Amino acid sequence: MKKLLYLFLVLGLSLSSCKKEDSNGKPENIITLDGKDYELEAVTREISRFTGIAVEDLVFDKENLSYTHVRYSDMVIKISDYLPHFEI
Repeated sequence: MKKLLYLFLVLGLSLSSCKKEDSNGKPENIITLDGKDYELEAVTREISRFTGIAVEDLVFDKENLSYTHVRYSDMVIKISDYLPHFEI
């Protein structure tokens, strides 16, 4: 019976997978803009400060490096338009 228990234990451990690491090694909350890394939270606060839109109403689009308003999806806010004015 012990042999069967050990067999299942070894089998379970051998089939378990490890979490795949991001290939670029950069955390998901870091974005690169004009060659400089920024924390996503800090960028969101700056966009909120410039636009007057509450932080919780901004939705980040990682693919386009932009934000949209949670209720107005047609409203696209490009980070590059505000980047020169950031105080981060």
